[in-house]
Amino acid sequence: MHPDDRDADLDRLMHDALRTLPTPRAPRTLLPRVMTATSQLRQRPWYARTWLSWPVGWQVASVAAFAMLIAVLAVLWPMAGNALVIPALVRVFWRALLQPLVVIGFALSVVALLMSVAGWNAINRLALSSEGSVHP
Repeated sequence: MHPDDRDADLDRLMHDALRTLPTPRAPRTLLPRVMTATSQLRQRPWYARTWLSWPVGWQVASVAAFAMLIAVLAVLWPMAGNALVIPALVRVFWRALLQPLVVIGFALSVVALLMSVAGWNAINRLALSSEGSVHP
């Protein structure tokens, strides 16, 4: 028997076995708990809900305020950069916090890549060795 035929037979057996199982039922307490949770969400004030459920006027106002903040930062950033304070702070932040994390993250990424390659190689070797030992 060819390995693909065995896989098809196994798939058919599993499919038939799973179809004979009864349909799972939700616990009786699930619906009341869901209804209670949704009613509590509706009772929260508009600003405590997700942004998409805010009134349209407040959504528009928040988008306008965010756009204005971005515009102000874009205009003021060159002026603040001339003061030499922000570049110095960015340099300190990079050297003290980000640079060590980047080096460690890169090293961990290399180790993870090497482990993945070793695992892939081991799985391929096992698969190839088990193919040769299968007796039809």
